[in-house]
Amino acid sequence: MTGDPGARPGRFAVVVPAYNAARQLGAVLDRLLEIVPAADVRVVDDGSFDATADVAERRGVPVLRQSPNQGKGAALRRGFTATAAYDWVATLDADGQHDPRDLPRLLAAAAGGDVVVGCRDLGGRMPAHRRLGNRLSSWVIGALAGQPVPDSQSGYRVHSRRALDSVLPMIHGAGGYVFETEFLVRAARQGYRLAAVAIPTVYADEQSHFRPLEQLPRFLSLFGRLFFEVVTGRAARRPPPA
Repeated sequence: MTGDPGARPGRFAVVVPAYNAARQLGAVLDRLLEIVPAADVRVVDDGSFDATADVAERRGVPVLRQSPNQGKGAALRRGFTATAAYDWVATLDADGQHDPRDLPRLLAAAAGGDVVVGCRDLGGRMPAHRRLGNRLSSWVIGALAGQPVPDSQSGYRVHSRRALDSVLPMIHGAGGYVFETEFLVRAARQGYRLAAVAIPTVYADEQSHFRPLEQLPRFLSLFGRLFFEVVTGRAARRPPPA
């Protein structure tokens, strides 16, 4: 699909990573398909054992299946690879936390950035433990990136193809939620501009797949590794020319 008139010209696609999201995914796709043709959407079914894939296919949305469950990072990488022909790729979660009707505003902001992040209100309805963790991680990640990152854990983003092609080959083995964090730091250190757009904070009765006891050691390890790569200049490296 051709980008919003306010954004840089080019075709854009939308990738929706999903794991056991059948109950919420239908409403998300119904709103999304009011804006984006089904042919430009990819749902990545990350080893779901419910009807996630069926919900998407009934709406004519192509589904990329991976089994067993490999984590959000692997699902995103699969989606980015499958949309290699597009100039811009948006991502949003399948659980209803991201309103597809905000997508035109993120696309318009792409005129001022290579990676646009939907920035949630870190007060209000966000649970206190998430609010504290997000503020702390966003401060650390912003320091590592050398650019402000107001909401480092938001999965509602728009990425330029040039940033994807440059950053993805430099991320090795990062799966789960740390993939999105590493992408922001490497993109910023490679010289790509980060932009933010305010979006509503939506929390219903969805079950988060984030597991603090499992993910916290991975984040701490990532922060240490990225700190080393930033101070040594390695975080700014780009892949060799093809």
